[in-house]
This record gives sequence, structure tokens and C-alpha cells, in this order.
Amino acid sequence: MPFQPSLKNPCYTIETRSERNQRYYNELENKSNQMVQQNKKSQQVFNKAKSYRLKPLLKRALKQMPSFPHHQRTFEYYDISVYLAKYIIYNKHDFIDPRNKFICMVHNDPLGKAFNVKAFHRCQLTRLLQSNIISV
Repeated sequence: MPFQPSLKNPCYTIETRSERNQRYYNELENKSNQMVQQNKKSQQVFNKAKSYRLKPLLKRALKQMPSFPHHQRTFEYYDISVYLAKYIIYNKHDFIDPRNKFICMVHNDPLGKAFNVKAFHRCQLTRLLQSNIISV
């Protein structure tokens, strides 16, 4: 006699493997859609501002470069990213991990304190930078 779920207690239902897989993939798709929406919202909000201020720890790190304008208070996003790239290139012998050229080891540097990390991958740089600037 095959098992049949009781109509009196509907919380005991049998889920087949294909139904479980379908539920799992639906959950993954929903999570990925939510992440895409969050990224779009953050990018829309982020791109609206024309100028930004640097948080103090990031500004302290970038001030170590001779080409950084110490007197300037607001910057465009492009300029901030250029200064950050120059800073990383300026310190590439100390930062770049020889085993993986996309990893920056910044644990003994003010940039590590600004980003609050010991190391970061190249793909994390945009998010770290966006969290350390304030739109004006």
C-alpha cells in the first residue's frame, strides 16, 4: 500500500527530488535577482552625485603621494579612482602579492586601515572605494 499524505495534517507532504531542485533553483534565482536590483539601486544613487568627499582615513592614505592635491576637498569619482590607481601603482612592490597579481596586501598600510581589510582582490576595489567616499 503506497503512502498517501493525510488530509487532516497537510504539513507532512512529500517533496520529490525534482520539486526540491526546482525550489532550490527558484530560491537561487530570487537571490540573484535581489542582488542585481540592489546593485542597480546603489549604482543609480551613487551615479547621481557629481562630487564626493573622501573619508579621513582614505584621504590620509592618498596624501602620501606627492601628486595628490592636499588642499582640495571635493573630487569627481573619476579623479578619485585615478588617484587610488596611482597610489596602488606607486606602492606596487609592497602591495602586489607575487603569487597572484590581482591581490593587494595592505595590512601594514593606511589604505588597509581605510578599507578595514588586510588584503583585497581587484574585483573588490570598486565596492571598497564606494564605501569610503561621501557624495556631496
